[in-house]
Amino acid sequence: MKLEKIYSRPIDRRINPVAVVSELNDALVDQEISEYVFTTQIYDFLYTVINNVVAEKDKRTGVWINGYYGSGKSHFLKYIFYAFSENHKKSAIDHFKETLRAENSDVSLSLNVTNAKLNELSKKLDSTLIDSIMFNIDAVSGDISNKEAITKIFLSQLNLSQGYNGSYIALAKLEKQLDKAGKFDEFKQAIKEKLKEDWNSKSADLAEAFLNDVLQIAKGLIGIDESSFRASIERAIGGNEELSVVDLVGDLLEFLADKPDNFRLVFLIDEVSWIRRLN
Repeated sequence: MKLEKIYSRPIDRRINPVAVVSELNDALVDQEISEYVFTTQIYDFLYTVINNVVAEKDKRTGVWINGYYGSGKSHFLKYIFYAFSENHKKSAIDHFKETLRAENSDVSLSLNVTNAKLNELSKKLDSTLIDSIMFNIDAVSGDISNKEAITKIFLSQLNLSQGYNGSYIALAKLEKQLDKAGKFDEFKQAIKEKLKEDWNSKSADLAEAFLNDVLQIAKGLIGIDESSFRASIERAIGGNEELSVVDLVGDLLEFLADKPDNFRLVFLIDEVSWIRRLN
């Protein structure tokens, strides 16, 4: 008998040696959900994470995923992301339910998660709005190597998730002011007409090469303090951007201010052991 006849899935399909949080193409997502293997502990861990996010028992929810290399930390992180994602939530929770039903038929197993509990959790999840920001912290750190690195990375990723510049905090602040005034689209169109470039894909490059033009266009739309923005953006470009955890908290509070009570913002961060390099 040929080996391919033994297995239920094609043996020539692509199988990632490791789960990478930045890889989210549809075929890979489907595979990472449908082929995820739960253990007794993982059933409990996944249920606990989701429940603590949606149940509003503690507003300071934080989870550290610990394990040896190759133990499945990144794949577990991605499954949490799928469970929270509007596009993938149904398939992720359905796979969870299907495998749980199969496991519960084995009387030798003792699971804390029951079908009834999971059905109730699924209802809570459907009634909760969740924004998940997932990234590999090493991959997005660039050349940051100071004590404020984590603050800057969190703030940059928050900005990026809202469609603002993810390289320079000061430039993102300019974009936010334009957006609040309802002038951001008009600003991007003016950039395209004058500089013949797309702001969405080249904002950092355009700020570095044509800062005068960028500031003049913005000033013509919302009357900004040009000298202040120039100084802060130039510091950012030069790698001397100054910010603290207060800046991050302020931006988080501003972002959450108009969100309903059933909204959750979740940061899912891979390779956190990278932080040790800053010490």
